[in-house]
Formats: sequence, C-alpha cells, structure tokens
Amino acid sequence: MHGGPDKQLTVRDASTGRVLHELPIGGTVWCLSIGPANRCAVSGEFQLVQVVDLESAGLVLSLPHTGENPSYSVALTESAVIYTQENTCVRYGRDGSTYGWGDPS
Repeated sequence: MHGGPDKQLTVRDASTGRVLHELPIGGTVWCLSIGPANRCAVSGEFQLVQVVDLESAGLVLSLPHTGENPSYSVALTESAVIYTQENTCVRYGRDGSTYGWGDPS
C-alpha cells in the first residue's frame, strides 16, 4: 500500500504486487497507518483524515482536518484515530469521544 503526490491510495497484493484498489484521496498523502480489521488511516494535504477498509476499498470514517498545513501523521488503533492538526494532536475514540491538546509554542 502506498500514497504520495499522485493523490490516491494504492492497495497492492502483498505476495504478487498486483494493484487491488486505487482510491482517489484528494491531495498528497503524507501518512498511512494500518490498523486492526484490515483498515488503514490516511492523512495529508486534504481537509479530511480518512479510514478505509483495505479489502472492500470502502470508506469507513472521515474526520475533519482544519488548518492550513497538512496532517503529517496519523495513528489507527482498535479504539481510536489519532492525528496531528497544526500544533495540535486530536484523538477520536470509538465511543465517539474526542480530545485535543496543543503545544502553546
């Protein structure tokens, strides 16, 4: 699986390298995080952090990213999506809870 300046997420078969899915993302992809249940979180130069099911290529979750700079990092766990937003880190929990904290500098 890879992203980049072509503004898409490409999912490949690990054993053959054959392209399984090419998903338009809407901006340069900076970070991918493979999580449980065959899902991947994607962030970068677009106004959303997206979670995609790698098997079906379906969109599972789309979270807003505000700010002028890209979201340079994202992490996907069983219970949360965590991503950067300017000088802030945002956590979106499975239970719908959100939490953000920022660096004042």
